[in-house]
Amino acid sequence: MPPRGIYSLPFLVLVFVLVAAGSYVLADRSFDGVFSSALFNSPEGLFFLVVAPLSILALIGIILFGVISDSLHVEGPSPLRLRVFLSIFLLLLAVGIPESIIVGRFATSALGSWFDRSIPETMNVATEMADLYIEERINDVKEVAERYLTGLAIVTWRARPADWMTAMRSIDRHAVACQVYLERSAGGETDWAPVLESGDSSSFVPKERLDAVRNGLFELADGEPYLRWGVKVRYGNAYYLCAYATSIPDSFYSKLDSVAAAGARARVIDTLKPFFPWLGTWIFLMFLLPSLGLTLALAWRFSCGLSARVKSHAAALEALASGNAAARLVPGGRDELGEAAGHLNRLAAGLPAPPKPPKKNASPPPDEPSPPAGPKPGPSDPAPAKPGSSRATLKLK
Repeated sequence: MPPRGIYSLPFLVLVFVLVAAGSYVLADRSFDGVFSSALFNSPEGLFFLVVAPLSILALIGIILFGVISDSLHVEGPSPLRLRVFLSIFLLLLAVGIPESIIVGRFATSALGSWFDRSIPETMNVATEMADLYIEERINDVKEVAERYLTGLAIVTWRARPADWMTAMRSIDRHAVACQVYLERSAGGETDWAPVLESGDSSSFVPKERLDAVRNGLFELADGEPYLRWGVKVRYGNAYYLCAYATSIPDSFYSKLDSVAAAGARARVIDTLKPFFPWLGTWIFLMFLLPSLGLTLALAWRFSCGLSARVKSHAAALEALASGNAAARLVPGGRDELGEAAGHLNRLAAGLPAPPKPPKKNASPPPDEPSPPAGPKPGPSDPAPAKPGSSRATLKLK
């Protein structure tokens, strides 16, 4: 009797389809992140590359063990079933092992060509160029601050106002805003009176955020497209708060982050390069072994069905050999085993019916009556006459 319940053929086919579909979705949606630096440096990478594959393999192993143990418990051992299963298993190994080696070698060569040392070096050069660009922009900002954001320059502007933004853009062509405020104290509270507000008002530091201005570079928000420079100066008894802003291209920081992420990924890949053969093989096996394990479960299920049919043929032959002409087989298909079942049925139909055994309670037949006992004839007595003879024997006195 073949395995039932969760080890039935429909269940195994369903699990096989689900595992194959899950492996495809995982490869299609998540393979891009396999070589990311975040994956190798986070618990997610440990789960994705180690825990999840081993859990799936353990589950498939439990299913395979259940299928085999259930059939052995129901049917007992069968040399034919074991021989068929081992044949399929060896064929799968003969296909899987060379494929694993070939795919691992291909992954090593492909990753080695994609992630050679020129990529980390290129990422480093790009990062250095971005740093040089920011450094040059900061030097322009410093030059503007040294020339215009001083006490003497502010007092001179207040005496003779001029267009500072045009002059500033002759030094820094990306200048967008300049703010100067005079500190006023009244009743123990400090207030800032505007002296100069020039440029794009959307780039100004809001008055309620003036306490965020610091000497040197400062930020109002992360990732804003500005370089901001602040300075507090004293001239005579007056204190001035100055804020200057120059624009940075909108996509500069996003591209810089992309370059940094690519560089980190390239460094991780460069570090893992000696392990590429094992890594490629492991990733291949991660997608292959679950399907392979379920294929073995299906192979065992197939061998159980085959051995069950052969066992039924052997039982019928044993019955025929013992003289039971009533033994019959149900053909299980249109294959050779089905034809053999038909031949055995025709052979059994041509055998004579076995004799019926005597009944145990029947009485034996009555014995025939024996002739009456008489004296035995002596040697002088005449022989008896033969029947049909016309001669008579007279006894003389």
